[in-house]
Amino acid sequence: MFTLPKYSITNDTQSGSVLGRKLQDEINADTSVDVNVHHIDTVGDDIFITMESEPSESTINAITALVNAHTSLTAFESVQNVIENAMSFGRQLMKEYAASNVIAGYNTAQVKAISNHLENVQRYIDSGSLYVALDEINSLSPLTVDSVELISQAKLDEFSQKIMDYLGI
Repeated sequence: MFTLPKYSITNDTQSGSVLGRKLQDEINADTSVDVNVHHIDTVGDDIFITMESEPSESTINAITALVNAHTSLTAFESVQNVIENAMSFGRQLMKEYAASNVIAGYNTAQVKAISNHLENVQRYIDSGSLYVALDEINSLSPLTVDSVELISQAKLDEFSQKIMDYLGI
């Protein structure tokens, strides 16, 4: 896998918006691109394009031209883009949370208890429903198992704040 230097949605696309799946299809359909796109992630204003292998300079130039020419989205595509971006944000948030659990040294039983406690939050984040995930987080109580606080109110508040910051509320 090879990830290209990031592109800016605002500055590098024609419409200032992007739908990762549509852009991926456009790149993979272009005959001047000799390496397939594995996946495209969007985080905030950044576009990260991961290729199946390292592309040639001419392929990178062709991809840059395709990113620059990427056109406005239909209303449906725009909604898909919002959902896709929310899902990408949510995945990143969950990776950060999982890493903090590993660093905390939680054992398998503790991780299972955390996962069960956050099951609905994870489901809503996976579907890109951040407002629903936020409601769910705000309804949760801290989690203590065998006198060990696994999820504090401060952690729930931090998680909630990150989502509110992303949503602009």
